[in-house]
Amino acid sequence: MGPRVDRWRSARLFGAAALLAACDPSGARLVVDLRTDLVAEREFTDARLRVYDATGYARREPPLRERSVRASAATDYVQGARLGEESGLSPGDYVIECELTSAHHGGRVVAGRVVRVAIANDWSATVVVSRVCSGTPVRLEGCEGPACASDRDCPAPIAECAVSRCLDGSCLEAGRADACDEGFWCSPDEGCLVEPTALDAGRPDDAGAGDGGDPSDAAGPPSDAGCAGECAPGASESRACGNCGTERRECGDDCRWGAYGACTGQGPCAAGATDARGCGSCGTETRSCGSDCQWGSYGACTGQGACSPGATSSRGCGNCGTETRSCGGDCQWGGYGSCTGQGACAAGSTQSRDCGACNNGRQSRTCTSSCTWGGYGTCTGQVYCTDALSGGTVCPGSTGFRDCPTTPGAWQQCTCSSSGSWISCGGPCLT
Repeated sequence: MGPRVDRWRSARLFGAAALLAACDPSGARLVVDLRTDLVAEREFTDARLRVYDATGYARREPPLRERSVRASAATDYVQGARLGEESGLSPGDYVIECELTSAHHGGRVVAGRVVRVAIANDWSATVVVSRVCSGTPVRLEGCEGPACASDRDCPAPIAECAVSRCLDGSCLEAGRADACDEGFWCSPDEGCLVEPTALDAGRPDDAGAGDGGDPSDAAGPPSDAGCAGECAPGASESRACGNCGTERRECGDDCRWGAYGACTGQGPCAAGATDARGCGSCGTETRSCGSDCQWGSYGACTGQGACSPGATSSRGCGNCGTETRSCGGDCQWGGYGSCTGQGACAAGSTQSRDCGACNNGRQSRTCTSSCTWGGYGTCTGQVYCTDALSGGTVCPGSTGFRDCPTTPGAWQQCTCSSSGSWISCGGPCLT
């Protein structure tokens, strides 16, 4: 494969477009040429050109100009051939619709191309219709065919009798001269095929003269010898409409097209449209309509709030209590309520009290993790004296008896000091 091909839009839409040298004082002149690798008189018999005002085309209004050209096998359509000239056009945006039809198949549209042009002065456009687009809908931004910068960029044809050529950025296929025997023609898709026995069947100027045989045996569409108009009676054609749909019309006995019927086969959406819906916590997810007029998948949920409406959240407070808040309709948290279910104390805190016979000791207790008090511990730090006569407790500042230091078995009255020792023992020893 050759160098990378830049798919620049102007070349892909028109093949070539140029400002004409002269300007028509009565209005702009539009010259339209056709370039195609479909084989004239074999694969298509007529080329139909319609010119629309761009706004009118979008509204499906009738064309401003319309003409049909009979194809000729003697014309080199790969190099390009004149389709028509339209003069007296006002400056503005226009849509050019080119359809290739086959009288051998009831006037069916074989392939076509729709392009948009902005005309300020006289303008020339070449509409390229590639054979790879046969059978695809004829609409704006439709099938374009392969792009190229040189012949090497183009894929080889299926048939050996044809060659690929790169012309103005488009790959086209053409039969090689003398590639097929006499009486045969080259189809780039199928190879050398026998020439039709009645190529001109249905033409008003030579009906029944295809091969010199009986006209009733000639293959082709019903004869249109009875009228001369824009189409062959019984022929039909379709065009794109609505959301990737198709509308169809038929040619009447007066050789004029009837009105288009209902738009059928539409998709659920218009290409490029978007659709959004709520998701998650007051968020939004969006999807887009593809070029096939079908919805794609929804994207990520964005713009969500902090919570889901009606949800609640709780946290600890105070002495093992709980406070609760609720999520509002805007997916935002409200304030916390009052602290409920608290215990008697703060976990880990302590409490002390006096203890002992003289109430001068201290004992403590600790608040548990469930915010309830544990039991008091041992009473410590008590100060007292022991009465030697009764064996009882004598608190500091009170009097009692101690063993007499000079007379065994005797007792002496003393006062218990604040340090728990006997003092003021001046009295006699008693027995």
